[in-house]
Parts: sequence; structure tokens; C-alpha cells
Amino acid sequence: MPEITICEFKPGDAADVSRIICESFKDVFCGKLPEYFAPSHSPEKMIEMALSKDPYEKRMALVALSDGKVIGYARGTAHVCGLGSWETVAVDPDFRKGGVASAFMERMLEFWRKSGTRKVSTCVTASNTRAALFYFKHGFTVEGYRKDHFAPGMDEIILARFLWLYAQNT
Repeated sequence: MPEITICEFKPGDAADVSRIICESFKDVFCGKLPEYFAPSHSPEKMIEMALSKDPYEKRMALVALSDGKVIGYARGTAHVCGLGSWETVAVDPDFRKGGVASAFMERMLEFWRKSGTRKVSTCVTASNTRAALFYFKHGFTVEGYRKDHFAPGMDEIILARFLWLYAQNT
């Protein structure tokens, strides 16, 4: 397996990130992306989502590189109230099962801990067993279910992981 480097996203990565996200999510949509998907994940949108500024949250956008080529993307946020969100992760299909997503998780957990995040949440399409198992492996548990969320028949599982719990007052 080639060496993988995790770096912060730069605007020059946007076209590769857009392509990887569209390729990765075809599986979730049974091989055909809905009309809205590609435009909502265009290079311009990737830059906007990765670099937007909000005074109430910090944002981390990462890329995975192999031999200088972008092979993956991950994005998450840490809100001032202590809640984090794992918003997106996508790995080039040719590099799956190589530890890229786990390397992203390691960096994101570091980001969330440094940001004072106590709980991180995400969602995964119920039929995406590979992704669900990835989250379970990394300590996420099921918190809920969204029926027909992104499309009819496309249910989402809501997952979360506590990074630390409030100390109990005794």
C-alpha cells in the first residue's frame, strides 16, 4: 500500500475532491447520482463548505494524498456548545480498505478534542454497511433513524460518539 499523507484542504484540491465525492456516493445512490448531487458538490461548493467562516464553529477539512494525488476528503465541525459533526468522508474507490478513512478519523478526533468537543454526530445511509461498520469500529453508536431522508427508500442512521462526559455534581 502506498504511503498516505493527511493534509488540510486547499482550494486547489477542490476539483479532485468533487470528483471523489461523486464517485464515492454513486454506491449509496445505487450507481446513479440524483440531479442535485453533482452541482451541490461542485469544486466551488467544496471550497465554500470547507473554508466558510462561522463565529460559533470551527471547521476542519482534510485531504488524503498518495504520491501527491488527492485520494480522499473529510470535513467536520466543532461548535462552541461542545457538539461536533462529521459531515463528509469520501475515499477514491481504488484506495478503499487502505486505512485512509481511519487516518481521517484520527485527525478529526484530535481536532474535536482540541476544540473542547464532548460529542460528535454523523449519519450514514442504512444500506451502506461498509460505512456503518467503520463508524461502529470507531466508537459511534446508533442514536436514531431517519426514514426516506435523502430520497424515498433511502433511510439514514443517526450515529454519535461521546469524547468526554460532563462531570457529575455530587
